[in-house]
Amino acid sequence: MNKISEKLSPSATDMIRMDHTRVLATFHQYELDASPKTKQSNVNANCLALEIHMQIEEEFFYPALRGITSDDPVLKKSVPEHNRLRQLIAQLHAMDPADTEYDRTYMDLLRNVLHHVADEEAVLLPEAETLLAERVHEIGGQMMKRKMQLMARHAGDVIKNKVRANPTPILLAGGVLLAGAYLAHRTRGRTTLDKAKEAVSSMTPSSLVPSPLTSSGMAAERASFKLGKLVGAGKGLLWGKRMASQAGA
Repeated sequence: MNKISEKLSPSATDMIRMDHTRVLATFHQYELDASPKTKQSNVNANCLALEIHMQIEEEFFYPALRGITSDDPVLKKSVPEHNRLRQLIAQLHAMDPADTEYDRTYMDLLRNVLHHVADEEAVLLPEAETLLAERVHEIGGQMMKRKMQLMARHAGDVIKNKVRANPTPILLAGGVLLAGAYLAHRTRGRTTLDKAKEAVSSMTPSSLVPSPLTSSGMAAERASFKLGKLVGAGKGLLWGKRMASQAGA
């Protein structure tokens, strides 16, 4: 990978954080009282994003870390946690979106994602930035190239699901905003991204998990999807929105 491409590519750790933000934002867009078709579009879009994210982590990021620290407990459980997410994704794909268990299964996916994200952002990503040092940009470039290849295979599905789930120009331009936010981060020194990293480091997995669904608790669970309560009082999603705001400033 040449030096120019390396400098233009996000670091592997920043790329993972941006993926986390997009996935959590898509969870936030899910409405319990939406039509089955709209729910399914949201689920399909998010599951595809998760599958691509997990694949590139397993192909590039985890192997690079294993070459340096094979005994890290968070790293050891990362792939098993991915496999659990894949099981839930398979269940969702096999379900009718009108099924009463559809919401519950998606909530279960959310809870597992939150646990996984908490461990990665609080432990694994800061550790990678220390251990891999400048290699994080090289690895990030490899991950970005692979991600583009995987997304190209599903371009039609990506567009269709995004339009059906939320047909707004802002959503369709989300990738551009996040890319711009990354560039803003590279040029502004201590930005929101740095502050967000510190905020995530102070979180614990138990503080990120919304309350379980019960047969009488749909209204309360819907509230847990609101922006300010989705991830540790909204820290993950507020980070994403602030990044986008910086990019547009």
